[in-house]
Amino acid sequence: MLTARRDFVIGRPPGTHSPSLGETLAFLRKRADPSWIPVERRFYRDPDRHVFWGVRKAHVVDAARKFVHLGFDEIRECLLSPVHEVRSLGLRILRNQFDRGDACRQDQIFHFYVAHRQQVSEWDLVDESAPYIAGKYLWKKDPAILFDLSGAENQWDRRIAIVSSWWFIRQGHIDTTFGLVERLFSDREDLIHKACGWMLRETGKVDLSRLVLFLERHHARMPRVMLRYALERFHPDDRERFLQKNRNGRNP
Repeated sequence: MLTARRDFVIGRPPGTHSPSLGETLAFLRKRADPSWIPVERRFYRDPDRHVFWGVRKAHVVDAARKFVHLGFDEIRECLLSPVHEVRSLGLRILRNQFDRGDACRQDQIFHFYVAHRQQVSEWDLVDESAPYIAGKYLWKKDPAILFDLSGAENQWDRRIAIVSSWWFIRQGHIDTTFGLVERLFSDREDLIHKACGWMLRETGKVDLSRLVLFLERHHARMPRVMLRYALERFHPDDRERFLQKNRNGRNP
């Protein structure tokens, strides 16, 4: 079962600057563009859940590089912020720290991420963090915790599960993705259907013949948007053939 450790103390390399949260947020706030907020809000189904500063993603990425040595207490404050770009910054910093860390540090970062995953509560927050922290950590380990998450009540836990498997796909391993998708056929959330279809499409870049076999076997059970996403790189004739079968609800 999925568990979260609480020993979240990560030392900084000797001689590195320890930035304050105020310094970090001031840097981000200076890059806010209020005219971008209406555009930003259109990306989300329920934008009123968030506060937006109008900071473009490229500036968030730059800030995450500049303030990579932010401490866990400060990162926690970022994740608890109502401001969407601040939460994104916290996750990007975690991702950068994970990339730089040794095995011990990566273990700490993974468990910190798991413990605070309730703050990873939007599709882009999941997508910019889950493969690069949870997926990368679990590669060559037991992926059972991803299957635990795929059955969670929280839709963002389920999206973390399937999108984390992208790291596995990038290493040429697609079985975990197939297994997770099968568990999510009956999911009611459109954003989960889209994530599953996206991951299936990625498996086709590794082994198209296996993706075709998977779709031949399961197309009748798949939500239509999931199938559409999975078929995006297919020839139009093949795409229509699968969609017609799905429409008719019959096996090949």
